[in-house]
Amino acid sequence: MRGLPKRCLFLLLVAVTAFSYPRHKVTFTYEDESAKTVHLVGTMNGWDKTSTPFSKKDAKFGVTVELYPGEYEYKFLIDGEKWITDPNNELICPGKYKNSLLIVGSEEEIEKIKGELRERAKLVTKIEELAQGKTPFRFAVLGDNRGNPKVYKTLLEKIFSLAPNLMMNTGDLITNAGHLYQWDEFIELSSGYDFPILPVVGNHDVDNPRSEKMYRDIFVLPDEEVYYSFAYGNSQFIALDSEIPGEESKITGEQLEWLRVTLKENSPSNRFVFLHRPLYPDSLIGSHFGNCLDKYPEERDSLLALLKMYKVDIVFVGHEHLFRKSAHDGIIQIITGGAGAPLYAAEEDGGFYHFVLVDVEEEKIKGTLYKLKDGDFIVTSIFLLE
Repeated sequence: MRGLPKRCLFLLLVAVTAFSYPRHKVTFTYEDESAKTVHLVGTMNGWDKTSTPFSKKDAKFGVTVELYPGEYEYKFLIDGEKWITDPNNELICPGKYKNSLLIVGSEEEIEKIKGELRERAKLVTKIEELAQGKTPFRFAVLGDNRGNPKVYKTLLEKIFSLAPNLMMNTGDLITNAGHLYQWDEFIELSSGYDFPILPVVGNHDVDNPRSEKMYRDIFVLPDEEVYYSFAYGNSQFIALDSEIPGEESKITGEQLEWLRVTLKENSPSNRFVFLHRPLYPDSLIGSHFGNCLDKYPEERDSLLALLKMYKVDIVFVGHEHLFRKSAHDGIIQIITGGAGAPLYAAEEDGGFYHFVLVDVEEEKIKGTLYKLKDGDFIVTSIFLLE
């Protein structure tokens, strides 16, 4: 294993550079003689039903807010119970919820920001370093850091101290898809480390074709695709996309065919698969039971059979904000969704912040759980494959 890496700046505290682009004033209006209250509710305020009320004069309602450049979904909430799209905005967000779509900033400004984020993201993913990988090596896995930079940074600093060769994030990097300032924050938090940090797309990162394009525009990944694979040392890493608009919660179509070819054309000693939604969510504690790959059991079972055929060792997933290890037809599934998002379960049921460290040798794979508690880490061995 390589020695402790060095950085120019070692961050012990969370320090996020403020988004450097100016906010734009946006005014929303609504007219309704019968309405008593109107609230703006959307991704700009975390879908809070009460934080952004309209002022009223006669039958006219209005509110002005300041927003960073980017894309926002929203609706108006009338009298606390009736949801409507903005009658003054013809743009409707593609996707199942049919929310109003607000684009803040000019196309030129947005493209400039995405270009700058892309250049900074290259320094996070460092994909050019993956080809240099040798065995033995170690990698870290975590997921669902959204909305909690303090916990995420604490986990990153501990991971850094353990000198991994790379890290995989199983998705939900941000809270609201399409928000450029949240991508700015994630990239800033993930910068300054000398190991590649590779993302797997989550449902909070992409929720429609527009936000999927933004994700593609920002991240440079192996295979230049949201789903990808790469070799590191004696192992194959495969990242799948469970969030393709219209194909959520399943691996199918072109992606499934790509996976078959990728598995068939390579013969590594070990295989690790990563995706956001579990094949088998926790049926008792997790809140996503029935909304993961279990939503389509036939497709899920076909995927599992394919992974078993090609001797995949471990599947790492997120989506459920807890830690859980299980085995299905000989394949280990690790739910590692504890990197900062609100926890689902009691501590004894896996509801704690954590990451997983995996050590890979020529004929051995060892997994270790690092559980964050009271500012320190409790270390537990969770699997050994020989």
